[in-house]
Amino acid sequence: ATGLNNTELIALQVIQGIPLGVGQIYACGDLGPSLLILGAVGLYSPLLAVHALLGSAIGTLAGLSVAVHHESLYSGLSGFNGALGCMLVGGLFFTFSWRTHLFAIASAFLSAYADIALSNWLGTVGLPACSWGATSVSTLMLLLSGSLETYRIPTGQVKAPELNLRTRSQWEAGKMEERESTDV
Repeated sequence: ATGLNNTELIALQVIQGIPLGVGQIYACGDLGPSLLILGAVGLYSPLLAVHALLGSAIGTLAGLSVAVHHESLYSGLSGFNGALGCMLVGGLFFTFSWRTHLFAIASAFLSAYADIALSNWLGTVGLPACSWGATSVSTLMLLLSGSLETYRIPTGQVKAPELNLRTRSQWEAGKMEERESTDV
């Protein structure tokens, strides 16, 4: 018999919750379609797919660290805000580098913890937290990213992360050529 304080986790279901966290971004709660969504994200941008899985795993780890309901871990709900936060910072708003990758990991943790806090707070009045955790944390990351200003992508120029990398390297190469051509 299971009691209210049942602490037994099913490890396979927790691991299955990681790709389900990516599927939860698109309101998909089954493993097959979630893997298809992850595959489609991987076709669009392998970097985003890696960040989505990493963020979902971090969100699941954050959920484990504060003992959320097992169903949130199994269904991927504890990982989807981490996946969103990691994808936004790791590939969409900043060009990829080791610094922005660490920033994306921090964003995934903060997004997941913000989601847990907002879920508990809004749950008292019967409202869902949705993606407020990732949205608020990503907005704060954009506002407080002074040391990462050089990696920031202007809002109107956001493309796939791989294209952002290529555009940035071309821009930096052009900037260097301009400097060299103006030196006399």
